[in-house]
Amino acid sequence: MLYNSVEIYDNFGCDTIIEFDVLLANEISNLTIDGENQICAGNSTTLTVVGDFESYQWGSNGNNATTQTITVTPTQTTTYQVSAVNSVDVQLSGEFTVEVFTAEVPNLPNTISFCTGFSQTYTAPAGYASYTWYGSTGLAPISNTSMVTINQAGDYILSY
Repeated sequence: MLYNSVEIYDNFGCDTIIEFDVLLANEISNLTIDGENQICAGNSTTLTVVGDFESYQWGSNGNNATTQTITVTPTQTTTYQVSAVNSVDVQLSGEFTVEVFTAEVPNLPNTISFCTGFSQTYTAPAGYASYTWYGSTGLAPISNTSMVTINQAGDYILSY
């Protein structure tokens, strides 16, 4: 930022000093955008340009919105671009990438059958942070691993 002043004389020899600031273009930073940069598939996030500007223009993947804030629901990792014009008609730009995580839905049968006195073991797909199996005997977990052994009739729930 440069600080300048100009001394002006009128027809009668009286002077006035006017001070002003000069903002150089290379001193202007890119826009800052707030939002969740990692979401699960099917979820949304709100992206907001930080600061107050005269106008906004999001790219086509932001539906060409002209607002400070947009809500997006990407189906895959996506980078959003936005431009904004400040009060002195300088255009700034920025981008924000939202990473989308997709979870593999475990492929488990709806119904299983086995003979009394026997059991059946099922294993959920690898790659989840945690696994909890709940059995028909109540809300207490029956397994905290990817594998569960079922030895009685009932409904079972896998939380991952």
